[in-house]
Amino acid sequence: MNEQDTIDRGWFYVDETPIPPGARAARTIHTKDKRVLSRRLHGFPGHIRVFDRSGQGLPRATLLRAAAAVGHGIEAGGHPKDARVDIVLATAGTTPSVKNDPGGVLVFTVDGPSMAAAPSAHAVQDLFTAMLTMVMPPVLPLAQNTSTPPCHRVLFFESLMNTDMPHNDGEISQ
Repeated sequence: MNEQDTIDRGWFYVDETPIPPGARAARTIHTKDKRVLSRRLHGFPGHIRVFDRSGQGLPRATLLRAAAAVGHGIEAGGHPKDARVDIVLATAGTTPSVKNDPGGVLVFTVDGPSMAAAPSAHAVQDLFTAMLTMVMPPVLPLAQNTSTPPCHRVLFFESLMNTDMPHNDGEISQ
């Protein structure tokens, strides 16, 4: 994503002091007053729905964290921007799984309570990024053609040929 797209979308900062386990230096900003911030963009591509089937009434922040993690994985991995994903936050102890349903929707099923208990969004994001990579191959960007467009006619002229040389007289007159 280029900087203009980032500006158009907007962003916000999240205070992550102290640095959470699993955080990467590239994802954090250190302020003069010793706080650790991470910059997050508003919104993500794709159609992402989250279902709380844990039976525990998970906090809304957990549902938003899951949606953001999948959205980030789609964007960062170069996956198709029109992806349709359902995330099912299931009961404790559920093994993470992913499947394609007949309607073309990717269905991720994960342990909802452990996601709610995660100390930061980074571990959740890494889990969904790994799961996305298993089922959706990245879309490779098309190579930019920076060459000039082809010409219909080309005139080549060899400047070393001149009429002062007897052997060039015949060629130049043609």
